[in-house]
Amino acid sequence: MTVPAYLAGRFTYLSAAAWCQLIEEGRISCNGVICGLATTVVRGDTIRCDMPDFDTPEVNLDYSIVYEDAWLLAVNKPAGLRVHSGGKFVNANLIYHLRHVHQPPYPEVNLANRLDADTSGLVLLARDKTVLSQLMQQFANGSVVKHYLAVVSGRPSPSAGTISLPIGPVKGGKVPCYDVNRDHGKAAVTHYQTLRELSDN
Repeated sequence: MTVPAYLAGRFTYLSAAAWCQLIEEGRISCNGVICGLATTVVRGDTIRCDMPDFDTPEVNLDYSIVYEDAWLLAVNKPAGLRVHSGGKFVNANLIYHLRHVHQPPYPEVNLANRLDADTSGLVLLARDKTVLSQLMQQFANGSVVKHYLAVVSGRPSPSAGTISLPIGPVKGGKVPCYDVNRDHGKAAVTHYQTLRELSDN
């Protein structure tokens, strides 16, 4: 495959366009020779990249560990913190901080569930591969029940009910988004209840 395709697939913290930009700037070499966009890579090649400096974005690292045993961590993640790396957030995310910065560090942990960067709540992390596999199976078969508290625009009508529609990714945006996808979405059932109505003022 080409070098940009390889880099974008292997190192997903930068987009394909960003890797192409670095190649065009002459920052990436293959076996000591500066790459072009059409340069191909095969097993055994050595790829080097002179990464430009970038400012680490500010994130909210005010998380807390609310449960810990030999198998699990449960972390209360604040809004404004990504759970894993992406783009300039390669070091500014929860999993990196737990593995490398937190004292004591938890180098063995892996995410069992994820929350959006702007969503606060509990994130479960497994401390070994067997536990991770078992947790992932529980999430996959629907035996984990999630509760969310949200402030929404408008007033739901009816005030309580069930939404059962397939959810899938929406293409075209810079940020991954999900919506009803009747052709390729996964089954999703949400029971909702309006707890309190806020005034328009």
